[in-house]
Amino acid sequence: MKRRNNVPLPNTQAGAPIEVAALGSMYQAERSENVSLLNTNIALLGAVLAYAAASVAFLDKVPQLPRVAAGLVPIPLWVGMLYSTVLVALAGRRGSSALIVEKALFSHTGMDPKKQNQVGSKAGEYIVNPTLAPWPYRIIIAVVYVVPWVLVGLYTTHLLVTYVRPGTLFYTMATAYALLLVLVITAYYRAFRDRPRP
Repeated sequence: MKRRNNVPLPNTQAGAPIEVAALGSMYQAERSENVSLLNTNIALLGAVLAYAAASVAFLDKVPQLPRVAAGLVPIPLWVGMLYSTVLVALAGRRGSSALIVEKALFSHTGMDPKKQNQVGSKAGEYIVNPTLAPWPYRIIIAVVYVVPWVLVGLYTTHLLVTYVRPGTLFYTMATAYALLLVLVITAYYRAFRDRPRP
């Protein structure tokens, strides 16, 4: 039987097929990781919303708790949202990694450079990247990321003012939550600074 010749790649440098295969494997790993992060973040936000609904439903029981316990009621919300912040930052870094791999892969193809922005991770960046997305998506992104933190902050403030009440314990817990908020703002700033840049 006559052996068929392989179709040559546009890049004819020695070792190019091996490099493309390696890059393809890396790209598949990056894409799988991004999908896993998205699913984890969605599940985590669902758990946070479930806890928020349950804690509001039992809000009339909070006065029976010690003041310290009342001030700790929103802690699971903060932990969930903090972890979500880590996932968002991680997704941004993985997105940057995927773009680097895509750029290397495109160098081995004959694809029109004008069409490369419409393929793979670059296509998604025009929806989820605030600096590239059209204004309707920018508003949606702002709502998705800002509103949950506003609600958590308002809920925490309500619990502290209503059930912990001003005093040494109140100011101690309020300071601790304020420091966490500063940490979150700093983390989002770093994530925005390190965002993928197609």
